[in-house]
Amino acid sequence: MSGANARAAGRPGLRSPGTEYVAHRDVSTRTAVPCPLNVWDRGMNATAPPATPPAPETVRKDRTRFWSGLSAALFVPAVLAAVILLLSSVRVSGCVTYGVECARGLPGWLFVRGAGVAVVALVVALAAPALRVRQAALAAQLLAECTALLVVLSHYA
Repeated sequence: MSGANARAAGRPGLRSPGTEYVAHRDVSTRTAVPCPLNVWDRGMNATAPPATPPAPETVRKDRTRFWSGLSAALFVPAVLAAVILLLSSVRVSGCVTYGVECARGLPGWLFVRGAGVAVVALVVALAAPALRVRQAALAAQLLAECTALLVVLSHYA
């Protein structure tokens, strides 16, 4: 540390921690004044150092619209797969072909209402601006689609 740095270090309030100081001659008083080194390094017309960007916050991506659209897109193939699966059994194929051993399943209007509630919940999940509303609509949509699938499975079971 040079003499000027040692003198500046001894005066309270003149040094900030971690900054090197050099002697600078004040023109008006003709005395040596401590000055930070980084002032001389940047030049007279230099701008301030760029501010560091704030640390990125851990923001969880909202995927409710994606999952709502995906579950709606996969609902029709799921119903078709359930029907094909049911038709491959001996009991259901005998019921469809000969009308023998047909079980009374859940009413058909339950399927229509379940699919209707799923469509309304899909629209709400895609259009609602609030996250909580979209999450609730996604849950309602999934429950309605599961209800409609259960009606299909119970109709021929």
